[in-house]
Amino acid sequence: MSFRLSHTLTFCLLIVSFGLSAQTDGDIFKELGAASHNGPVPSRLELRDGEWLQRLRAQTGQAKFRFQTDRLRAGQLPKTPGLTLLTDHETGRVIRATGRPRALAPKAPTRKDALDYLELLAEDLQLRAGDDEIRPGELLTDELGQTHVRLQQFYRGLPVKPADAYLHATDSQGFDLFMGRLQPAPEGLQITPGLSVETVITEAKISFGSTWHQLSSQQLEWVGEPQIEAELVVYYHDDIARLAYELELHPNLGIHLTRYVDAHDGTTIHEHSHICGTAGLHAVLPPTTATAQNLYGQTVTLNTFSQDGGFFLFDLARPMARTDANGDAQGVIQTFDAAGQSPLNDGFNPATGSSANNRDWTRNATSVHSNAGIAYEYYRTNFNRNSIDGQGGSIYSFYNVNDEDGAQLDNAFWGGRAMFYGNGDQGFRDLPKALDVAGHEMTHGVISATANLVYELQPGAINESLADVFGYLIENRTNDFRLGDDVINPAVFPSGALRNLQDPNNGGNRFGDRGWQPAHTDEYVNLPNDRDNDNGGVHVNSGIPNRAFYNFATTAGIGDDRAGQVYYRAMTTYLTRSSRFIDLRLAVARAALDLYGADAELAANTAFANVGIGGPVDTGGGGGTTPEQGGDYENDLSVNPGDRFILLTDTDRSALYLADEGGNILANPLATVAPGSRPSVTDDGTLALFIDDENQIRGYDFVNDELFFLEGTPATIWRNVAISKDGRLIALTTTDQDNIIYVGALANGDLAPMVLTNPTFGQGISTDNVLYPDAMEWEPGGEFLMYDALSQLDDGLTFWDINFLRAWDGDADTFGDGDIVKLYDQLEEGTSIGNPTFAKNSPYVIAFDRVNVPGSSTTYAVLAANIEQGETALVWNNDAIGYPNYGVADDFLLFDGETGDGTEVLAVQPLMANKITVDGNPGAIINGGSWGTNFATGQRELSVALDAPVVENTAVRLYPTATSGAVTVEFPLLTGPRPLRVLDLSGRTVTTFNVAHDRAQLDLSNLPAGQYYLAVPVVDGVVVRAVVRR
Repeated sequence: MSFRLSHTLTFCLLIVSFGLSAQTDGDIFKELGAASHNGPVPSRLELRDGEWLQRLRAQTGQAKFRFQTDRLRAGQLPKTPGLTLLTDHETGRVIRATGRPRALAPKAPTRKDALDYLELLAEDLQLRAGDDEIRPGELLTDELGQTHVRLQQFYRGLPVKPADAYLHATDSQGFDLFMGRLQPAPEGLQITPGLSVETVITEAKISFGSTWHQLSSQQLEWVGEPQIEAELVVYYHDDIARLAYELELHPNLGIHLTRYVDAHDGTTIHEHSHICGTAGLHAVLPPTTATAQNLYGQTVTLNTFSQDGGFFLFDLARPMARTDANGDAQGVIQTFDAAGQSPLNDGFNPATGSSANNRDWTRNATSVHSNAGIAYEYYRTNFNRNSIDGQGGSIYSFYNVNDEDGAQLDNAFWGGRAMFYGNGDQGFRDLPKALDVAGHEMTHGVISATANLVYELQPGAINESLADVFGYLIENRTNDFRLGDDVINPAVFPSGALRNLQDPNNGGNRFGDRGWQPAHTDEYVNLPNDRDNDNGGVHVNSGIPNRAFYNFATTAGIGDDRAGQVYYRAMTTYLTRSSRFIDLRLAVARAALDLYGADAELAANTAFANVGIGGPVDTGGGGGTTPEQGGDYENDLSVNPGDRFILLTDTDRSALYLADEGGNILANPLATVAPGSRPSVTDDGTLALFIDDENQIRGYDFVNDELFFLEGTPATIWRNVAISKDGRLIALTTTDQDNIIYVGALANGDLAPMVLTNPTFGQGISTDNVLYPDAMEWEPGGEFLMYDALSQLDDGLTFWDINFLRAWDGDADTFGDGDIVKLYDQLEEGTSIGNPTFAKNSPYVIAFDRVNVPGSSTTYAVLAANIEQGETALVWNNDAIGYPNYGVADDFLLFDGETGDGTEVLAVQPLMANKITVDGNPGAIINGGSWGTNFATGQRELSVALDAPVVENTAVRLYPTATSGAVTVEFPLLTGPRPLRVLDLSGRTVTTFNVAHDRAQLDLSNLPAGQYYLAVPVVDGVVVRAVVRR
């Protein structure tokens, strides 16, 4: 398609870099002029006949793109230019900030640079100057030249818990990445305790009754810290800040708890365990070695120690071994024989494993001591790690450990500084045998010394998953992703393994089946956070990140070695105490990028997306790769292949002009009519609609180069108009400035009024405090209309915000039910947002204006957001309203701005691939231009694979979620047969099964290995379930 243009080119073009400064005496957000009433609104538009209308009526069907408001996750509005914020949609707080604040010049990443960065980020982190303090720890520069510093939060001098984060500098130009979770400033917290620390400690001891045993000096060495410690802290529990004592408690060797006690009334707020289950000699002589058989029957070499005629499992041969000032050995691997004792009981006093001749070592002693050495060497040789604690600390293991009642212990566990091994009972046998078990337990120690993930809920599940991952890597059986397979009782675990990284369902079908774990967030099991329920399911839900590791490690070009390096860096550099699954994805992806580049980062993001941790990665169409919670997947459209143009007006709003994408004016003017609203253009670039300065609906037919009135007898009552992408629908507002949007079908001219309200937190409750809407834009599917509106609160305050109106029902092809969803439930006082626009190819990305009126001054900014992921970026601090609009390929934003000398320009801001983060500085593209709208003249499919809304229905079950052959699907009975479609990651249907019953087996063996989605039709839409073809 081509335009027929015959206009002279005299419009001024200016391409320069420009800088903007905040305006101090700004105007209100939008000045629409006084309301007027020029006649009634008709129930049907009398459409002017023309070729444009015949073209529209000739179209059949409707775009099948499904815009789903239940996926909306609005991120926090950023205050700091230069930063892109990722917000946790559950807490509403920032968990990642990327970029460097524009106010900070490039400089070396020093402690002062960290403090300067944090000062600028403080408002975004919801911190309050004076009361809140973030203290940087030691700055560490790694082998890649990157600098990292861990942050500790304080409130009026008291540590804040849980609060843990890092600043990272990827080069020598200063800190440019914040990752972690800090707490907002508490309100009105009394920080003088009502109870003394002595009272709290006494009550804590009493609470354990007979299980409290005074530990000996030898036992305290195994523990590695005092038996009880207390510190006054500000503790957040269920998002409420309380003054509390944090108690570290070791009532005996088998229990290590952190307990938070209210500092005013002594009640226990919360506690969590540090015991992670799988379900002192004098150095005077040189070390010796021995050969012995382990529980596999293999002959191995042991490092032992000879003293007083005996030999002991005391390894002094490692590089970490040394003596202290008293001549005592440090940095040893020491293995103790518990001889049937339990660390839960008083008098636990095991002896170092010994032999009279250095030959008759038992097989379980040999396995424990040998495996500890192998695990130590794995961390030393692969990561240059100096023991579990990284400081050359001794490694202690205990074998022949029994339960407190004297029965065989059917478990192995990490006890805070030592590893304890039972010999097995019902579920296990010969637990010391398994190298992956030893690697698992030692990794718990490494985690404690690095990320220190809290052993509960998602942080605890990550803790368990990392232990499984490195247990697998230490065992070094490539492509055998089973754990504990050498020590389980097959009568209890019929799959032959305790857990399976490749197939977390592990032969089971549901929670409760022995060995079953979820393989996808769809199967996540919500359990109470107590010891009776596995601390919120740490051994259950770890299956989800386990499968993510498998996905990553088996990606072409990754493999076990690279995956191990990436996960170690994630664990030691990016994860924090309170990290959730989404934080693990962020950490692994960032570590992959650091070590192996963008392809590895993509592999990491894809691996996690395929288990539902964040949305899938867009590998075509330029979509973002930033994840958030949940299993949503983002739908992208292909880029319009046609010629690219900009439709614009001048700052006086006197005419319309046409330019190419580079800003070269092609039609000067295109039409001499003065626009009263910003033009709205169809997706194929054939038609633009706008309101003129006499409040009439105008159209411009680009095919025939014709300006026309939409109505046969033009009414003068209209304020704004938006045409749907496919040209079938319009939305109108009137000069009455009331709370109504009129939705029209151009096929017949029918109009339906839709009354705008503000939905509230109460189910089915809304308020009628909407004054009037203004800017409007249809999403590609033509069902939802995005609009901004002015509302008034009961106290008289007014604000603009962004909403989504279900204006059309695509299934019934008629008017929608008028349901409204707000992008933000609440904005800060003095903040308004408006003029929203969709990215051209990614309807989960939008840009909009923000205006702040905190006092006598007014500030403007252009923002961009991924509204599925909760990530928002401040694009530019502006001098006026920006009216942003995305480029045809979403690689830049066009907006109104001013140069440093006050010249009004149409500006362009380049964007990175995620479509919200700026790439360099903006530039002025057209001097005197305004209201720029990018469009292209090509044809493209406005559709995705699913032709019904995606809904959730718990009755739809699919198992197993990973298979090399068949899967079983169960679903509610519908009348007649139905098609079950299998989709690939691009949304393409790869195969269809016609099913007539409510349960079916589907053979996927003919599909290539990879991730797929099964689309199951139900009464109200389509249920989507993920499945992996191994």
